[in-house]
Amino acid sequence: MYCELIEKLAPKPVFNLKWYKDEDLYSDGPIEDTIIQIIAENEPEEYTEAIARAMCWPTYYHLTHLRKNILNWYPFKEGSSVLEIGCGLGQLRAYCVTSASRLRRLSFPGVGQRQHCCAAGRGKTWRLLSEI
Repeated sequence: MYCELIEKLAPKPVFNLKWYKDEDLYSDGPIEDTIIQIIAENEPEEYTEAIARAMCWPTYYHLTHLRKNILNWYPFKEGSSVLEIGCGLGQLRAYCVTSASRLRRLSFPGVGQRQHCCAAGRGKTWRLLSEI
């Protein structure tokens, strides 16, 4: 399923798979497919309704708009950059992208392609991302 989502994204993300060994050492499991589907079929402002329909903790945890409270207290300066390390499913990426001028993501080789797809799907229209 995640390959289909990646194909639909424009601009299409480019993943650095140099150290990826076709094995997902960390994953939230099959729920990632559900989250990918919600991301693919809904705009971010529709996530609340999608969360209610899915009615499970992982979709709420990964898609709720309340996660921005982790960073919304920080006064990003104009022109600032953010390096997001271990970005998981991209929960904080929306807030970082709207608050900083540039966002770079750094993930680890064991993180699966489904997680990269979730994070990329959440930023399907953002052009200021660098995938490392």
